[in-house]
Amino acid sequence: MPYIQPTWVKLVQPPGQHVGPGAGGSRISANQGEDGINRTLRTVPHDEKYKGAPTGTSETNEVKPPQPMPDPAQRTRMQCSLNIVSSQVEELERANPGDSTEDESFFRYSIGVDVVMFCGKYSNIYLAHHNDKPDFHLIARVFEPTAKVDPHRSKYLKVLKHLGRRNPYVIGTWDVFFDTNGRVVIFQEYALYGNLQQYITQNNVYVPEPQLHEWAQQVYLGMSFLGDAGVCHRAINPKHLLLTTVEDDETKTLLKLGSFRDAIIYYDPKGGRIRNQPCRPLEKRNVANYQAPEVFGEANEEFDPIAADVWSYGASFFFAATRLYPYRYKSSAHADIGLDIQKTIEQAKVLSEQCKSWFNALLNADVTQRIEFNKIEAEPWFKTTF
Repeated sequence: MPYIQPTWVKLVQPPGQHVGPGAGGSRISANQGEDGINRTLRTVPHDEKYKGAPTGTSETNEVKPPQPMPDPAQRTRMQCSLNIVSSQVEELERANPGDSTEDESFFRYSIGVDVVMFCGKYSNIYLAHHNDKPDFHLIARVFEPTAKVDPHRSKYLKVLKHLGRRNPYVIGTWDVFFDTNGRVVIFQEYALYGNLQQYITQNNVYVPEPQLHEWAQQVYLGMSFLGDAGVCHRAINPKHLLLTTVEDDETKTLLKLGSFRDAIIYYDPKGGRIRNQPCRPLEKRNVANYQAPEVFGEANEEFDPIAADVWSYGASFFFAATRLYPYRYKSSAHADIGLDIQKTIEQAKVLSEQCKSWFNALLNADVTQRIEFNKIEAEPWFKTTF
């Protein structure tokens, strides 16, 4: 099952039922967020090309043609997807994210406190194991009370618990525990080969196209699982794509989605709408954070998190193949980000023409022209057998 698309909501909603703004075909839409602020949907970058265009749209008052009505079978599939994601979101939001460290299940884990893998201001990471699988490496991330991770209400912990070990292309969370002092312990699978950023920079390599293709398919399947579960990652980048081996075959390498600290629940079952997110300040665009161009805007603007994750997915794999960011993010004045992206892709000599076409679809700076997540698998390069 795929991510829900805003157009689906409008097409399958019964007559008279509320549909959240932004679910229709208009490129100009206001939406009241959960904080009560009315925002306008941004679909294009803040750059010189679109300077003065109202509400961040690509052309003044342009409206996309209405979507054709789905046939009964399509409508049924859309409604089934909405029902599944709705039930997943309701289950996630009801979930109790953790258990007490006094529970007997906690004592089935062992934490190697002498093997510190990461030491931070608010958390430390240690090597760990479970008694049932003593040869399988885990990590124990221990959040100190100063991190203020609420073990009962934290959406981050709820997401981890909800995803669990249900998908081979998402880093598995084994258990979450907390103690009476407010300390939180998360047990997750250990990524044997680190993250994609480390792999590329430490080995000084460009990921060849056949390997790129295999890993892109794996992460796509992980993202598809998130879509079913009602979750958007919101921080897809090479540091959060983790390399490890297949559990029962150490000769095979998997690339998995990890690090869900910024993850959101993207669908609102009660409101019947996608939960668009407030735009981030424009000054944060001048770093290589793998966020889509439309993510950065004014305080009264918002963006589609699903479309933004598609761009982040494309940008991460473009870096893996070329070791380049899709556009010159350090520039203080952006003339035309979309054109900059197109030129960067075209000049990438290591890529085949079919692969360049795939990246152009993923990295389009105009959200309304960017490929939908659910159509990625139909792209010729994605279907190619290497």
